[in-house]
Amino acid sequence: MLFRSDESEGDESEGEGSTSEEDDGQESDDEGAASNVGDMEGESSEGDEGDDEGQQNNGSESEHEVGGDDLATDFDIDQIMNGIEENDFDKMAATAISDEAQQMMQGAQYRVFTTDFDKHEPYETRNIAEVKGMEDRVDHMMNVVQKAMERFIVARSRSQWIPGQRRGKLNTRSLAGLAVAKNHPEIANERVFKRLEEHTSKDIACAIAVDCSGSMAGRKITTAMDTAYAFSTVLDRLKIKHAVYGFTTQVIRHDLQEAIQIEFEKNGNYLPTYSRTEPLYLPIFKSFGERMGTKVKERLSAFPQDWNKMRYNIDGESLRVFARELAQRPESAKLLMVLSDGAPNPDQGIYYECNTDTKRAVEEIEKSGMTVIGIGIKDSAVKQFYTNHIILESVDDLPTTVMGELKRVISANIH
Repeated sequence: MLFRSDESEGDESEGEGSTSEEDDGQESDDEGAASNVGDMEGESSEGDEGDDEGQQNNGSESEHEVGGDDLATDFDIDQIMNGIEENDFDKMAATAISDEAQQMMQGAQYRVFTTDFDKHEPYETRNIAEVKGMEDRVDHMMNVVQKAMERFIVARSRSQWIPGQRRGKLNTRSLAGLAVAKNHPEIANERVFKRLEEHTSKDIACAIAVDCSGSMAGRKITTAMDTAYAFSTVLDRLKIKHAVYGFTTQVIRHDLQEAIQIEFEKNGNYLPTYSRTEPLYLPIFKSFGERMGTKVKERLSAFPQDWNKMRYNIDGESLRVFARELAQRPESAKLLMVLSDGAPNPDQGIYYECNTDTKRAVEEIEKSGMTVIGIGIKDSAVKQFYTNHIILESVDDLPTTVMGELKRVISANIH
C-alpha cells in the first residue's frame, strides 16, 4: 500500500490554494528519529513476529510504500480476479495481498483483505472553509485553555539553584564566608556563586487523532474539530511539536468489491471472513513540520462539511500508524490524544475483532512508553478502550472540566 505523507518543510499538497504569512513559520520535521516503532506493533499487525521494520513513516518523504508484493497463501486472488475486466486496478497490484496483511492473516485473529489502497495524506480542502465560525466558537476561550496548559508544564518543570559555583549569580549566603576569609585566607572559598538549573517539560511531542467516521457527522465532528483547533493553537503557542490527523475509511471500488464478494462466497454463507476489507483514509490536517496558520485552519473548519469522506472507522490500525509517526519524534515524552464518539465500526468486516484489536493497539502503544488519552465526543464509549479517558459534551467545557482532567492524566503519566 502507499502511505502518502507530506511532512516535509513548507511542502503542502493543497493544490494552488491561498497561502498565508502565518504559514511562513513552518519548521523542519526532520529532527531525528526516536524510538523504534517495532515495540508497539503487536499481534494484530505481526502474527507472531513483526514485519513492520521497513514501514516506518519518515516525515521528510512524500510517499512511502508499506507492505510487500507477496501473494496471500490462503487463497488465490488471481483466480478470484479471473473474469473481472482488466483495468488500472490490475496494474496497481490490487491482485496481490500485501505482506503486512499476510502476516495479520497468520494470526487468525485479525485479518485484513488488503492494505494496498490505504491512504495517509494531507487533506485537500474541497468545501468552503468556515474559519471565522470556528474562530468565533473557540478563540474567546483560547487564553484560558493556554494558561491551564501552561500550568501543567510549570507543574512538571523543576528548577533549582546549585550553590558553590565559580560563575553565575552571587549567592548572598556566601557573603559571610567572604568576610571570614579576609582574615583567614587559608580557608578562603572562591565558589560564592550559584547557578539556576532548569528541567523543562516542553520536551514533549503530541499527536491529535480525530474520528472522522459517519457517526460523527453533524455537531460531533464540529465539536471534535473545534477541540483539535483549540489544542493545536495552544500547543503551537507553547512551541510544543504536534500533528493533527483524522481516521476513517474509503468507498470500496467496484472491482475490489467483486473480489471481496467472491472470497466471502467461498464460505458458502456469504459472511465476512476478514476483520477489515475497506481501505483506510487517514487525512493529515496538520503535520509536525507545520505551524498553525490559514491552511491548517481551513482544513479543520472545512472537513465537517465533507460528508462524503465520513464513512467507517478502524481505530486499532489507525492508531498504530499515528503512534509510528509519533515514535520517530526526538522528544522524550509522547502523547496521543484520540477524539472519538464510540467503538470501531467496519463496513464489511468483523465488528468484535476490530474492537479487540483497538484495545490491543492502545495497550501496545502504552507499553512503548507513550501516553494515550481517549476523549469521548458526546459519548462515553471511550471508557471501553482507553485507560485514560475524558468525556467532552461541548467545546465550552474545554477550559474547565476537560483541562482539569487533562492535567490529572498528564501529571500522572508524563514525568
